[in-house]
Amino acid sequence: MLKYILFVVSIILIKSNFAFTQRVSITLSGQNIKQQFDGTWIKNIIQDTLPQLIDAQNPKEQLFKLGTSDFILSSYSTLMKAAQKSEIESFAAIDFIELSISQNEITLSKAKVSKDKILIKETNNIIKEQIKEKNKATKKYQNSFEKILEIRNLPLQRVKDQEKNINLLSNYFNIKLEIDVNKIIKDKEQNITNNMETLSDCAILRDEIKLKKRILEIGATPIFTFTPTKLKSYFKEKELMQAQASFLKIEKDYFLKLSIKLISKDASKSYGYVAKESMLNIDFITGKKEVLYALDSSPAQFENYTGHTLYHILYPVSQDILNIMTNVPLNTISMMWSSGYETYDIYDVDALMSQLKCIKSIK
Repeated sequence: MLKYILFVVSIILIKSNFAFTQRVSITLSGQNIKQQFDGTWIKNIIQDTLPQLIDAQNPKEQLFKLGTSDFILSSYSTLMKAAQKSEIESFAAIDFIELSISQNEITLSKAKVSKDKILIKETNNIIKEQIKEKNKATKKYQNSFEKILEIRNLPLQRVKDQEKNINLLSNYFNIKLEIDVNKIIKDKEQNITNNMETLSDCAILRDEIKLKKRILEIGATPIFTFTPTKLKSYFKEKELMQAQASFLKIEKDYFLKLSIKLISKDASKSYGYVAKESMLNIDFITGKKEVLYALDSSPAQFENYTGHTLYHILYPVSQDILNIMTNVPLNTISMMWSSGYETYDIYDVDALMSQLKCIKSIK
């Protein structure tokens, strides 16, 4: 009991002495999180003039089939939030305990120099307790990640399996799931739930109301891959850069979203980041050229469990450029990075045309 009391007291004293700086990190599941000045960790929400765009910066999950019941859709959302919260909390616990252990190791070192046997014994006992707590937090962190993977897999399952696994997951997180009848009726009245016309390769990523504005987003399409010539000998099986494009619609405004993955943690040193209002030059197959400008800055995000570097960039698209994109295939696009300018050949020249046909079909 005395050991436990000393452990708890040490945590309180250490926490009061820490001056936390704001750090950012990526969890096992890919959540972008940041540390606040009080030491707690939260989702890293980018402050923007359009708050409803925030979620568009983050990686998306698997898509449900059209006609999926409202109960399954709402359960998926509730369970995902619970699992992500659990992952962040356990990540924060691990991070703080590691800081505490480091602090106590300094104390132990000083005690050994001064040959203070009592302090050496007490500090060793505290560190042992902290290591036990860290192991528990690490197990919870891994479990939370595995549950997120299970939830992400729900859209790929049969309805019976979905219902069965939703029940198991709700018991695991101690959540009571209920159907919000009023919300279902309201959504149907607003005609925003799964109302896509039948088009091949056209999937709704989200269709929702935020801040009294309807937000539509469709699934991304691969548009180009790229490896600098000098690195081709190192990337023989896969390309260094892999890019996908999709469209986001908020009321009548359209945004092109580029999701870029670099399969190297060190690649960010070469590419840097995409600054706010950075140019995206679009060269159409007819020779016509247009320019888009990044809505906000897009720093590199790192996936700890893959070592990949991710960028998610949003570009507002005017109606004039939208009309061209709807009817004219692409040829190349050129991006302005903080490190310089680079041009990419588009291998799916009709990608944006198909994307726009899809999103415009949603009534």
